[in-house]
Amino acid sequence: MSAGNNAACAVHAVSGLTCWGDDTSFGDLPARGADAVDVAMGKLSACIVTSTGTVRCGGTGIVVDTLPAAFPHPVTRVVVDLANACALMDDGSIACWGRDGQDSEALMTAVPTNGPYVDVDVYDAYACAITADGRVDCWGDADPDVLQPPVRP
Repeated sequence: MSAGNNAACAVHAVSGLTCWGDDTSFGDLPARGADAVDVAMGKLSACIVTSTGTVRCGGTGIVVDTLPAAFPHPVTRVVVDLANACALMDDGSIACWGRDGQDSEALMTAVPTNGPYVDVDVYDAYACAITADGRVDCWGDADPDVLQPPVRP
């Protein structure tokens, strides 16, 4: 389940997607989400991961406009914010798209390769991910204190 700007979506236990609220942030995703296994809501858009590991996005904005046509590996998780999104793939790699800063023209495509990663999240103009051995990597356009997480004891 994920909540966004005046809307929310939930993935059913077996598969399928139900969304409610202002449909401008998820568009026709419920009709295309019969095989959804993950959902993420942003402010202007929403994305799902299908049972085959593909990503579909609906709504409006840069996340929808810059969605990659394909990913190198099946996707297991997707996260979305206002102007960027990231996908965690089954091999532990990450791909991101959207803007690297809300007012920037640069696309958020450079991600660390210190994985494999087990989780990822995005906020505003940066992203952070947890590696399989518990380290945290952050990247993007944010305060240096955010991009340099503390070292785990």
